[in-house]
Amino acid sequence: MRFGPRGRSAGAVAVASLALTVGGDAHAASPENEPKDVVDEARSLIGSPYSYAGVTPAGFDCSGFTMYVFARMGTSLPHSSSQQFALGDTKGFERIEAIRDLRPGDLVFHGSGASSIQHVGIYVGNERFISATSSSGIQIRSLHDSYWGPIYVGGVRTPSSNGSAGRDGKDGRDGEPEDPKLVL
Repeated sequence: MRFGPRGRSAGAVAVASLALTVGGDAHAASPENEPKDVVDEARSLIGSPYSYAGVTPAGFDCSGFTMYVFARMGTSLPHSSSQQFALGDTKGFERIEAIRDLRPGDLVFHGSGASSIQHVGIYVGNERFISATSSSGIQIRSLHDSYWGPIYVGGVRTPSSNGSAGRDGKDGRDGEPEDPKLVL
């Protein structure tokens, strides 16, 4: 699934502007944070339960999970997967199309296209991501499984995931079972 030339659209820019207004300013991470720190923080939450609109370890929804992890790294994200996707069009963030170009700590998005983002997670390496689903809470899954593969839309590199560590994407192998349920 593609999202048009360079992933830019007036609607996405408007949503990103709204996200920054409503969700607070997106700001750069602490210089000592590395992508590995993002992945380590996300992994520390494996097993946390799912909770609709949840934003704490007591219960997360997908965007609440990414918002929480990145806040711990010094980057503010809005509590909406579509608004997080739209940040790829703003200064300091970078849109990533191909799975092969993802780096650990990047946000990954799923849905029926760029205008219909329905799920967000965090890339952990080895073509796997961590996210919150209603069926199993925080777990690691493959980007290529029969459910997630066809609905992969793209990624966003944030200020917190733009460091130098883990650029090869090979530091995140995990044997967690896959869960093909989407959280809307």
